[in-house]
Amino acid sequence: QISKDFLSVIVARTIFYAERGIHLIWVFAHFSSDEEQHLFFQKDVYYNRNFNLFVLDDEAMTASKARGKLHLTCFYQRFHLEGLELHHSWHSELAALDELTYRRDPVEVFFYDSGAEKKRLEGDLAERMEAAVKEDEERRAQEEQAQQEALEVEQRERHRRQFHAAVEDAVQFIKDGYHHGIFPPPRYDHDPIPIMHA
Repeated sequence: QISKDFLSVIVARTIFYAERGIHLIWVFAHFSSDEEQHLFFQKDVYYNRNFNLFVLDDEAMTASKARGKLHLTCFYQRFHLEGLELHHSWHSELAALDELTYRRDPVEVFFYDSGAEKKRLEGDLAERMEAAVKEDEERRAQEEQAQQEALEVEQRERHRRQFHAAVEDAVQFIKDGYHHGIFPPPRYDHDPIPIMHA
């Protein structure tokens, strides 16, 4: 394929041959694994062809002549997970037409089943994300529980200090009462002893 075509043309041609059970192979004169150099037309093809793209470049032509049958340079995407992100990289191999896979349902031809790999990893990614969400929820619950426990410890400590202060106040109240011979002693406007029972 030398000229550029619109996506509508690619889809229409793909459907036309698929309905007739014919495997369609788009062959390009050149292709780069650098995605910044990809033409929209090339992207439209490999996105709809299992992330595979075929090229009849110098290496393929040399191999075809030497081996007496058509060889193509097959570019394909490999997918992998990095943390919670799905990434891909381009790979290429030289292959003859009889080394390709011709699938009937859906009708497509490819060297490497990138789509199946992508689908499998998307499932793994969904499981990872679900596990990450669950782990985050558990972590938050543990943090909240730890905060609650710390608050309860702080409250118990505050109550202990308050009770200790009340005991000391009551003891001093009794000492002052005996010292002055009257209850309540002169500087007290209340009896601290009942407070200890509150």
